[in-house]
Amino acid sequence: EEWASLARGAGHETLMSLPMEPIDFPTLDPGPLSLLTDLKLEENVARLHSIMNLSQAYVGLVQYMGSRFATSEAAFKPIIKILKDRGLLFIDDGLVKNSIGIRLATDISLPHALSDLIIDNDASGVQIAQNLILLENIAKKNQSTIGLAKKNYSAIGIGEAYPATIIQIVRWAKTLKGKMIDLAPISAVVRDNFKIPTDAVSKNN
Repeated sequence: EEWASLARGAGHETLMSLPMEPIDFPTLDPGPLSLLTDLKLEENVARLHSIMNLSQAYVGLVQYMGSRFATSEAAFKPIIKILKDRGLLFIDDGLVKNSIGIRLATDISLPHALSDLIIDNDASGVQIAQNLILLENIAKKNQSTIGLAKKNYSAIGIGEAYPATIIQIVRWAKTLKGKMIDLAPISAVVRDNFKIPTDAVSKNN
C-alpha cells in the first residue's frame, strides 16, 4: 500500500497482480492467494477480495501465470465479472497462449488490454534496451494496422522491478520527447472493442 500510494502521489497508475493457477501447479506456485480451478467459487472470490484489499491505489489487475485458470471459463468468468462490478481494468500479460481473459472482458464491456511485449524476459541491460526499441516499433505497427493516420497509436510493455529494467526505462524515457513518443497511463490505452449486445443489433435492424 505504501509503494502504491507513493506511485499514485507521483502521478502514476498502479496495477495489482492477479495470481492464477498454472498447469504445473504446485511445482510452480503463484502464491498463497492464487486462484485455483479446484476451489469453490466462494473461496476464489474470497482470495480475490483479499488481493484487492491489499491496496486502494490501483486501477486494475494484471494476469500473473494462469496457464490453467485463465483457460477455464467456469473458473475465470465470475472473476472477470467482479472486476467489472468494481470498475477496474483487466490486463492480460500475453504469456498464456489460450487465455480467455480478453474474450471474457470484451463480452461484458470490461476495459482491458493485452500486453504486446515482456521487456525483460532476458534481464540483461542490452536486451532490455533492444526490447524497448522493439516496443516503439510495435506501437508504430499497431498504428498502421488501425489504418487511421490521425489516431494515436500505442503498445504495452510489461517488466519486473529489476534494477536493470528500471535503469534502462529511465534512459529510454529521456529519448522519447525527440521521437514524439509519450509514456501513457494504462487507462489511456485500454481497448474498447466491446461486444455489441444482441438486443441492440435487433433494434438497429
